[in-house]
Amino acid sequence: MFLCGARLAALILACAWFVTGATIADSNCTVYVDARSPYCSDPAVGTIERPYCSISAALRDHGVAGAEIVVRPGIYREQVILPSGGLISPLVLRASGPGVVIEGADDLSETSRWTRVTGDVWLAPSVTWRPRQVFSDGARLTASSADTASLAVSSFKYVHGQGLYVRVSGNPGATELLVGRRPFGFELPGGRGVRVEGFTVQHADLRGFQIANVRDVVLAGDTVAFSFSQGVLISDAEQVRVERCRIADNGNHGIFLQRTHRSQVLECEALRNTRLADPAANGIHLRESSENLLRGNRVHENQDTGIHIQTESNQNVSVNNLAWDNGDHGFDVLRAHGTLLIGGTTYGNRNDGVSVEGGATGTRIFNVISHDNGIDTNHYDLFVDSLSTAGFESNDNVIWNSTSQRPIRYHSVSYSTVNAFTTATGHDSRSIDADPQFVSPGSGDFRLRSSSPAIDSGNSEVSTLLTEDALGRLRFDVPSRNNVGIGPIPYIDRGALEYNGVEKTVIVPGPVVRFALSPPVPNPTDGSVRLELELPVAGVVDYRVLDVAGREVFRSQESRPAGRSVVCWYGNRGDGTRMKPGIYIADVRAAGHSFQHRITLLR
Repeated sequence: MFLCGARLAALILACAWFVTGATIADSNCTVYVDARSPYCSDPAVGTIERPYCSISAALRDHGVAGAEIVVRPGIYREQVILPSGGLISPLVLRASGPGVVIEGADDLSETSRWTRVTGDVWLAPSVTWRPRQVFSDGARLTASSADTASLAVSSFKYVHGQGLYVRVSGNPGATELLVGRRPFGFELPGGRGVRVEGFTVQHADLRGFQIANVRDVVLAGDTVAFSFSQGVLISDAEQVRVERCRIADNGNHGIFLQRTHRSQVLECEALRNTRLADPAANGIHLRESSENLLRGNRVHENQDTGIHIQTESNQNVSVNNLAWDNGDHGFDVLRAHGTLLIGGTTYGNRNDGVSVEGGATGTRIFNVISHDNGIDTNHYDLFVDSLSTAGFESNDNVIWNSTSQRPIRYHSVSYSTVNAFTTATGHDSRSIDADPQFVSPGSGDFRLRSSSPAIDSGNSEVSTLLTEDALGRLRFDVPSRNNVGIGPIPYIDRGALEYNGVEKTVIVPGPVVRFALSPPVPNPTDGSVRLELELPVAGVVDYRVLDVAGREVFRSQESRPAGRSVVCWYGNRGDGTRMKPGIYIADVRAAGHSFQHRITLLR
């Protein structure tokens, strides 16, 4: 029996197997799933050579704290119910690379599965469940209540005991015909200490992720598309982190935090989310959720608002978010108190760029660029209603329209210039009423041109969260510009993106990847310890373990791919002999960076 060295019986079960005539699973306690492998089975050994076929089977056998389950590319038609992990040693479920798809729909793309009823109306009697949505060649069909013989083109109807009726041009099976079946891609109905990374969830018949009654959960680098309702719903939770995600084309809010506190949504893109029944889908929506951080997100082309903070969602912080081309507001604070909105960019939204309303007292806005919002609808770059003026603060912003539409409305009065607003209210005394000079706002490129008035003129006193911009780049001091900013970084720029001397290349939306190293877990440890490494590009990683005198006791040098991977130490020297209990230093060097973490090794 191979043991990974952890004391907990659950971790021993997750990382130890007795195998005859097969390769033992990787010594970093990893279990593999590969539906495409001709050698997969359920149950399985869990090695690369003898993987599981399904994620659910791997979780059934090894879904405990400290286990890592790696899923290789393929389409997995299953609803994945996640068990709880642990606070010190989380359960990790990771896609090995692109192309790992959790598919919520069944494929009925076979002409033999359909029978003509009349004209272009066809019946699939094998559909014995009531689907919420149906897709033909990627287009969502319309649910209908009409008589089956009178279905409109591109619509469907389910009749209990008969099956699914669809009207398209010709036999539906001649197209890619997908019928929603599984309500969720991933469901975590309670627990803590779980990480889900790198998956694509599509066509869920209700929600892509259903996360409830949890804490200490991470969703990282996941894509959710074409769910019937919300892409990601997190409710009654604490300390959840959603990062580097892409949430698109869902039938309700992209990311919905409900009664969720002290959590983070970081560097995600939420776009084209549209509620099917009534027009109210937001990119990111908070309700009764307080003390959360939203940072570096890109929300655009959503049916309603980009980022909506609503109803007793108090003391939330929005940093360096970009909101453009949304159907209502860029940022909306409604009946929520103490919101801090800093370093954002909002452009071209149908109504207000920033809306503060319904008694949203104590709202503070700094370093925000709000440009050309509501110019066709008689709305504003900044709107504050009469119930929300108490405790309101605003300064160091760029507020400007390219037309004669007035940019500001405050306490029932609209203002044609920032100066007029300042004279009347005292707010925005350092704000700028001028073109921010984006590189190409029509194509979603909101970098600043070299002549922008937003450069080297922001306020870094308002938050320690402003040392980086939305892309994770450090602040850049432009030599040719005077530093007129306020605070410890006098050359901070206004808006979400820092000018760094480059205007020619276009920023392509997508996950932000940088060099990072997590703390070791578990720590202290009586055996194995693991650290999560993130690389912006593939490269050689030099991983050493030193004793307190600086002497090298273990070393590994190997090539690692871009993105996330895991490095481990098993409490041993390079020759395999076990180290004595004590304090050791993990030293990891890659991509021109160096990180160190202390490890306490027990008996």
